[in-house]
Amino acid sequence: MKRELVINLTENPERYRELFENAPVGIGVSHFDGRILAYNDAMLRMMGYEPHEMRNLNLVDTYCDKKDRAKLFKSYRKKGFLRDYEVKLKKKDGTPYFASLTITPFQYDGEEVLLTIAVDITGQKEIETALRNNEEKYRTLIENTSDIVYSMNIEGGIVFISPRIRYYGYEPEALIGKNFLDMIYPEDRNMVASDFEKSLVEKEISPPIEFRILSGDGDVVWLEERSQFNYDTRGEIVGLTGIARDITERKKVEEALRKSEERFRRLLNRMPDAVALIYENRPIYVNPSLLQLFGFEEKEIADFDIKSFSRFFENPEKLLHRVNDILTGGPEYP
Repeated sequence: MKRELVINLTENPERYRELFENAPVGIGVSHFDGRILAYNDAMLRMMGYEPHEMRNLNLVDTYCDKKDRAKLFKSYRKKGFLRDYEVKLKKKDGTPYFASLTITPFQYDGEEVLLTIAVDITGQKEIETALRNNEEKYRTLIENTSDIVYSMNIEGGIVFISPRIRYYGYEPEALIGKNFLDMIYPEDRNMVASDFEKSLVEKEISPPIEFRILSGDGDVVWLEERSQFNYDTRGEIVGLTGIARDITERKKVEEALRKSEERFRRLLNRMPDAVALIYENRPIYVNPSLLQLFGFEEKEIADFDIKSFSRFFENPEKLLHRVNDILTGGPEYP
C-alpha cells in the first residue's frame, strides 16, 4: 500500500498533503540506505513502477551505474544538501533517463531522512546534445520543446530565442537584439549579470543558475538556466547558447515544504510540555520548555546523549529502558 507523507502538525495539514500528492514534480522520502518511505504519483510515473512494487524497491537499484550513488553521497556529505544534481537513472523496464535531484535532510517520524525533489531532464539533455552537434535535424526538437532555447552575443544581446517564449507573452522576433537582462526580475539582475560576466572573464561556464523573469503580462516566472559557449573559427568566444526551464511549480513546492517545517518548529516552541527530537541517541532539537525544565542553555546540550539527561530522574535506569523502547519499537511501542 502506498505510504503517504503526512505533515499533520501544521495549521492546514490537508493543504500540504494535497500539495505533496499532486505536485507536478517527483517528491520522495527515503532512508540514507535507499529504503523508500514515501513518494507521490509524479515520482511513480517518472520511475515507471506501481505502488505495490515500491515496498521492496531500493533506490540503489534505480541507478544505471551504482557508483553514481556513491558520488552523489560524497557531494551530499560535503555540502549537507544537493541542488540540481544531475544523475543517470533507469526506469522499471530498464529505460535510462536523466534526472535533476534536489536533496535535503528532513524530519520524518522523528528521524532524519532524505527529502528528494526529482525532475526528469531527459529532454533537456537531448537538446544539449543537439546544440553540441549543431545538426539541422534537431532544429524541430529545439523549436517545439517546452524549454526556452536561446543564443546571445558577448554583450548580452539576444540573437536567437525559440518559439516557446511566446508562452510567456513575448514574440521571438521582437526580442532579437534586445539585452537579455531586460527580461530579468529586477532583484535578480545583478546576480545574473555578475554570473554572465564571470563566465566570460574566466572562460568557464558556471553551474546551472536559478533566477526570475517577468512575463509579458508582468507575472513572475522562475527559470533554471544552463549554457555553453559559442566559438568562432579562431576558437574565440563569441557568445552563449542556453536552455532555460520553467521551475515555478517546483519553487512553490519547495516554499510550501519550508513553511511547513517552520510551522512545525513554531508549534513545538510554543508547547508547554518538554519535547526533544532524538537521533542516534543524541538530541537534534529541544524546545524552550525542556531547556527551562532542566535549566540548560541550548548550546549546553550539543554534546549530550540520553544518559546525560537520565541523571535528572529518580529512576534513570527505567527512563533509559523506556526511551530505548520508543526508539526501537519495543514491546510498549509496536
